[in-house]
Amino acid sequence: MVFCQNLLFCRRNKLNASTTATSDKFTLIELLVVIAIIAILASMLLPALNKAREKSLTADCMSRAKQIAAGATFYTSDNDEVFPFGYTSSQRNYFWELVAKNYVPQQVMCCKSAVSNVFHDVGQARPADNTLLSYSVNCFVAGYGSWFPKTKRNRILSPSRVLEFRESAFSGGEHRVDGIWNNWYLIRYHESSRSDIREQGGRRHDNRGTAAYIDGHVRMTYVYEDFFVWPTDR
Repeated sequence: MVFCQNLLFCRRNKLNASTTATSDKFTLIELLVVIAIIAILASMLLPALNKAREKSLTADCMSRAKQIAAGATFYTSDNDEVFPFGYTSSQRNYFWELVAKNYVPQQVMCCKSAVSNVFHDVGQARPADNTLLSYSVNCFVAGYGSWFPKTKRNRILSPSRVLEFRESAFSGGEHRVDGIWNNWYLIRYHESSRSDIREQGGRRHDNRGTAAYIDGHVRMTYVYEDFFVWPTDR
């Protein structure tokens, strides 16, 4: 009799164990519900993460522009207040001078947001990372070949308002990122239209781009924002 009672007890334990194991498993519907909840949470968090990432890239680009502006200030201080020449040839310009003479390290010349952008025009080969340039100098203060002479920093009437350089162009549906020795320049087509500047400005940072001014301060500016570019602008 004892043997039979123990056998019945064992069978009941096996049945209970089997029932418990079955109840611990997720059904297909439960798994689909969990996946759906995770997907909803991810879709809600992704914009916030992208926004945080963009803020980080914007801050980094601002930091790079500040380093370039500081290097240019030291350069003019060492050279009778004269800017590095804006452009003399495809191998020598404002940014080349700052890098070649160790006022600014090469790596700060490219905004991280521009690394994946198309080089110059669609279909052209992208240059090596160590030659990328994300900024363009104002040729009216730094000079441009024989057309525009250099200007001395201490002779500019409104240093806090006149542009020194800014993030490079957005054109033809693609950001343009030129090689370090082949940058584009800010040239106003018409005296009567301050907004009619050849380069429309960077749009990498929520439709904005960095801009540095003669007094050394840097800020984010929107596309088509008005600029003072002549040394005599007030």
